[in-house]
Amino acid sequence: FAALVTTEVDPLAESERRDNMGTVVRVTTRDGRTLEARQRYSKGLPQNPMSDAEFVAKFTGLVVPQLGAAAAERIVDGVERLDRLDDTAALMPLLVRQDARA
Repeated sequence: FAALVTTEVDPLAESERRDNMGTVVRVTTRDGRTLEARQRYSKGLPQNPMSDAEFVAKFTGLVVPQLGAAAAERIVDGVERLDRLDDTAALMPLLVRQDARA
C-alpha cells in the first residue's frame, strides 16, 4: 500500500504554515475519481482542539510503550483528579520508568 502513496508540498497549506500547519489529502481512486479533504488547522491547535478522549488516546499511545499501561492509566486518573488532589507530588513517581528508578 505504501508504494501507492506519494507526498508533495501543497502550495496553499505551505503558504498558511506559519499560522496553522494545515494539510490537504488528495486521493485518486482506481476509477479515476479524485477525493480531497483539507484540514486548515492541525488537531490540537486552539482552532481545532482535541476532545478529552482524543487527548487521552494520544497520551496513552505515547506513554504505554515507555511506562506501561498500568502507569499510563494511573497518570490519566491522577490528572483527571488534579483539582481534588491534596498533593500533586504523588503523580511524580508515575512519570519515571520502573527500570530507571535507582
